[in-house]
Amino acid sequence: MRKIQARVAIRLIAGLAAMIPFALVPSLAQAEAPGSLTQLASPNNCIESTSSESTECPTTAPGLSGTETVAVSPDGKNVYTIGFDDDAIAEFTRNPDGSLTEIGCIADTSASEGTCSENANATGLVDPRAIAISSDGQNVYVAAGSDDNGDVAEFTRNADGSLTPLSGDDCIAENETPGCAQVGGHGLEFPTDLAISPDGKNVYVADQVAHAVTTLTRAADGSLSEPDGGADCIQDGDQGSSVECSTSGSGLSQVTAVAVSPDGDNVYTAGAPELNGNGSIAEFARQANGTLVQLSGSNNCVGTPDEGESCGGGTATGVVGVIGLVVSPDGNNVYAASQFEGGPIAEFSRSAGGALTQLASPN
Repeated sequence: MRKIQARVAIRLIAGLAAMIPFALVPSLAQAEAPGSLTQLASPNNCIESTSSESTECPTTAPGLSGTETVAVSPDGKNVYTIGFDDDAIAEFTRNPDGSLTEIGCIADTSASEGTCSENANATGLVDPRAIAISSDGQNVYVAAGSDDNGDVAEFTRNADGSLTPLSGDDCIAENETPGCAQVGGHGLEFPTDLAISPDGKNVYVADQVAHAVTTLTRAADGSLSEPDGGADCIQDGDQGSSVECSTSGSGLSQVTAVAVSPDGDNVYTAGAPELNGNGSIAEFARQANGTLVQLSGSNNCVGTPDEGESCGGGTATGVVGVIGLVVSPDGNNVYAASQFEGGPIAEFSRSAGGALTQLASPN
């Protein structure tokens, strides 16, 4: 049976540097305006799963069934996608012209079916939902798992771009079901997104079921561990008896996305309660040791959390089930992409202390 795909949030980071005398050639300026996109010519225009019944793309590759999201390595040499249906990561080399060449794929050991099952030697890749690459390019991490059986899978990135499960630290999980080397983690019930700090010392995980943001410490070899005590995770304060984290916070209901500011000073999470279409963005200061402290008062969160809660920053327009969250490279703005009511993008300015203020209408 084909799995039900999770919501898709694709993040694209692109850079364009060109020196063209646009003033002398107006037609060229119009055709190649900075930031405009032109699809590569066939057969490099698109790649689809080898199991696809479609013939739209001239090129196929394994591990792409149920593609959830995509990530580009910091050096620009590789592209990785996660296949929800294949329980796999598809690996590609990025050529000088931007086209992709298949390296292969790596799947979960339980993947007896699917286009990547013959390379099923990874643990913790069942139902993958998010992928992130460390800023040094040495490691790749994947948030995966079903309700109460979540984990973060850990990989070493080889010189050719292929991935190998981290020896002795293949994944860190909530419990023993995924078969990970590390179990007993908090705030890893149903991870939906993850982000790595710019200094590479921490990985932050958004957990939709635990209503939490989890802090993981990253060692020099890329392995992950969870701090004990109050540093483990921060959970929405309205969870009653379902207390999992040592610390509670506001605006963390059904967390679906997490982002770290480029300066590493702040972490933001976004929630997407499905029943009422509300949503909220919680704001945190990142301490020197990587732990998170929620900003106080009117800066703790903005939007409308679940169950009638309120944020000190008040309601926000266009925050209605956020599935994507990003901080601009200059750190001045935060953008949230929602899936309800027309799919709005909410726009916020970021202050020196990390507090968010929504831009005034019509922005």
